[in-house]
Amino acid sequence: MKFAKYTFWAIGIYGMLVVFPMYFFEGQIGADYPPAITHPEYYYGFIGAVLTWHLAFFLIGSNPQKYQMLMLPAALGKFVYSLEATVLFFNGRVPNLMIVFAIIDAIFGLFFVLAYLQIQKTKNVLPQTT
Repeated sequence: MKFAKYTFWAIGIYGMLVVFPMYFFEGQIGADYPPAITHPEYYYGFIGAVLTWHLAFFLIGSNPQKYQMLMLPAALGKFVYSLEATVLFFNGRVPNLMIVFAIIDAIFGLFFVLAYLQIQKTKNVLPQTT
């Protein structure tokens, strides 16, 4: 259970540290990776959705057994982003840096699945009676 707790808390913190500053770098991202962002509603919507999920990671980490079923969509979110970013990378549509984040998210998705399986295993273990 500690693995699940620490995994969700650590990834929640990581996400907050990596994603929250994006609120302040719309112009810089457009300059560094042209063209400029033409649909800010998608840009800020993405940031808001990601940060909301990272708040959910804290909730899951606070009581992994209670919020176990949220682990599956959390893992799916990590795998979906990883797959999408990888496809875009191999089609030359995103900067090289995105493949790094795709790999990181795939690893995080794997950790979420392992945490889910750990909780399942502890639920299936019956106490010994003597």
